[in-house]
Amino acid sequence: MPKTLALTTFHFALFLLSTRAAAQPFDDLHPVDPTADHPSTSDESRDRVSESWMLSIEGVTHLPLDVGFMAGFETPFRFHAFAGYGFVPSTYLGWIARGASSGVEGQAVAAILDRGLESGRAFRVQGGFRPFANAGLYLDAGYSRVTLKGALDQGDLPDPSVLALPSVDLAALGIDGGYSVNSELDLWLVEIGYHAHIGRHLVLGIGAGVMGVFKSKTRVTAIGSSLPEADPEIVQTVDDRIEQYGYVPTLTLRLGFDLI
Repeated sequence: MPKTLALTTFHFALFLLSTRAAAQPFDDLHPVDPTADHPSTSDESRDRVSESWMLSIEGVTHLPLDVGFMAGFETPFRFHAFAGYGFVPSTYLGWIARGASSGVEGQAVAAILDRGLESGRAFRVQGGFRPFANAGLYLDAGYSRVTLKGALDQGDLPDPSVLALPSVDLAALGIDGGYSVNSELDLWLVEIGYHAHIGRHLVLGIGAGVMGVFKSKTRVTAIGSSLPEADPEIVQTVDDRIEQYGYVPTLTLRLGFDLI
């Protein structure tokens, strides 16, 4: 009898131990080290969003056209769009003068192209696609509006009357003054380039492309009521030359910050 009771008690103890082990939570069997670093669910979610989306603000120059800034975004499907605004320094305007004034007949047209445009502003929108998920290669196309301005005084013209209507002789009238020059250019653009992230937020990019003027509208306005208006045929020739020769290869350099 005592032997049977002892055996029964032993079996009952084994049963209790096995039941407790089965009911014990998994985390209790493998305790977590409180000093170890474990990414939270929110951190993992932010990492996934950062890898699939981009929202950046960037400083950019499109040599030899403008220098400024742009902002844009990229979706998880690798489509992106950007818009930017920049300044056209006087040193960047040589591409217009060199191309459009080459071989031109008429000193007034050459004077407007060479010395009449001094600075400007540029606005652009562009969009494109990254064909490879694991590479920064991109293909873009877009539109740009460039507004240029400047002025001509009679010292810029070898013959002071060449800019006025043929019936007016400024030299004979002894009229002093000048003309303001404003040009609005509509351009198409295409670009191929590569951008990459350095760390999580720094964005670097480089690209090469081509821009071309498909529409030019120039206004030459007399400064002062005593000056006659400019010859419309001369102004139209300026626009024709810009549209004919207004093609330029571009080099794009980007440095920005990804906000996501």
